[in-house]
Amino acid sequence: MSHEWPEFLLVLYLSGPDAVAGVVARLAAHGHRPAELDNPYWPARGAVAFADPDQWMVVFAPWVFGVDPVPAVS
Repeated sequence: MSHEWPEFLLVLYLSGPDAVAGVVARLAAHGHRPAELDNPYWPARGAVAFADPDQWMVVFAPWVFGVDPVPAVS
């Protein structure tokens, strides 16, 4: 990643793993592939990241922040 601070993320909190899987499937259908994050926190909790056109990371997390508990590390 070419950005100075790799933890500059846009995190979208979705309503569970099925919602994340749906987003991943729709993005994959349009030729997008998940990106690897420098921080293992997100993938360990079921989140998936994609790079936007400017290579900033957009993270899709499978819990609603402030409503659902953060998933345990898998």
